[in-house]
Amino acid sequence: APRVFLLSRDKTKAFPNPLARGIIWIMQKDEEELVGRARRGDGDSFGKLFEVYASRALGVAIAILGNRPASEEVVQEAAIEGFRSLHSLASDAAFGSWFTRIVINKAIDRLRQRQREQQHITPLNPGWDPPGAAADLEGQMDMASAVGRLPPDHQAVVRLYYGQGYSTPEIADLLGRPEGTVRRLLSESYRRLRLILQGKNERAT
Repeated sequence: APRVFLLSRDKTKAFPNPLARGIIWIMQKDEEELVGRARRGDGDSFGKLFEVYASRALGVAIAILGNRPASEEVVQEAAIEGFRSLHSLASDAAFGSWFTRIVINKAIDRLRQRQREQQHITPLNPGWDPPGAAADLEGQMDMASAVGRLPPDHQAVVRLYYGQGYSTPEIADLLGRPEGTVRRLLSESYRRLRLILQGKNERAT
């Protein structure tokens, strides 16, 4: 049976910037030792690593999906996959970014599944508007619904940048992509959102 890594309710609140808050700090040397043991199949060591990064991972998942239950499932799936695929971790000191990247990829997969199952995404309430968009296009369409019509990778970048306040370098690190790619996705997303909100594009493709 797959190992279960439990999310503790008091340590997994979604903070405005999960990179800056909600993390149980750990010394790099201790983390590397835990990763080394986990690589050898020590589930307890991996569980300790999971406890350190669960809050950040859940915060990122909620930022992308806008739904805590689905986000908890994503983090749990990522923990199981991470435990099984530790051999792919290039450096013992890079566990946090590596694990968060697994969470993001799984969250994006959930977005793809939503778009396959629904022609229209149920509006979320991310609590933000891209600068100028709301003023220019107010009343034409709910912004959150429009974001839900973007391609999944665009949705993830937009929600992390505008909804959670991550910088483009931080998002690039989380996604494992060049910063230039993140900037391009943001630019494309803003252009697509304007088209959707103006009613000039029936679907964001």
